[in-house]
Amino acid sequence: MTGGGAQPGSARTRWSMVAAVADPDPALARASLIELCQRHWYPVHAFLRRHGHGPEDAHALAAAFFRHLLSADRLDAAARRHARFRQFLRAELERFVSARQPASPAPSADLPVPPLAELEARLHADDALRRSPEEVLHRGFALQLLAAARDRLREEAHAAGRGRLYEALARFLGRDPDPGDHGAVARQLGVPPLHVAVAVRHLRLRFRELVDAGLGDTLADPAELEAERELLMRALADGAP
Repeated sequence: MTGGGAQPGSARTRWSMVAAVADPDPALARASLIELCQRHWYPVHAFLRRHGHGPEDAHALAAAFFRHLLSADRLDAAARRHARFRQFLRAELERFVSARQPASPAPSADLPVPPLAELEARLHADDALRRSPEEVLHRGFALQLLAAARDRLREEAHAAGRGRLYEALARFLGRDPDPGDHGAVARQLGVPPLHVAVAVRHLRLRFRELVDAGLGDTLADPAELEAERELLMRALADGAP
């Protein structure tokens, strides 16, 4: 499985989503911000829950917070001030919580709200309520990023007619194959073990590309990528920021 970054001529390329928030075209700026909000909804929900809000209150507060961001008249300055979107998001979220903003009864029509049950299931699956609010925010972002990369990888594989191969190898995205794993999968698929070993390598390389692309979308400066990658690994290792 091979792949790369954005295709030439695409509407949005790597590294440009944060910058697009400051675009003079209001429609493009808003669309970019909405996508960033959608990507960070679970971490914000988890952060609010860890701050002591119940499920329904956290759900309403998250919608109110993102609606607040969409209506803010300082996003272009924020995009210039913060190299990383999460720096801006965290600062705004802490201000929002400290100000005890009232929950909005409904989000903007163009900002879909994830189902509460789905958010709560993820929260408890990760045992997030035992972590600090800051840990929850960083780890939630990391988990969201990996899930999005896996979904994209699965879509690419099925679109290329390699869905069965992907499903057989997906478990190796998060761990190295054990002795005998290549042979077992080769027998399952009816291919040589070397074919499986090469496919695993390509799959993991493409997965890393997609994770880096997801990180890059939230950065204004590509030079920040390595620091963000290290932060991601620490957050996944033990929940630390």
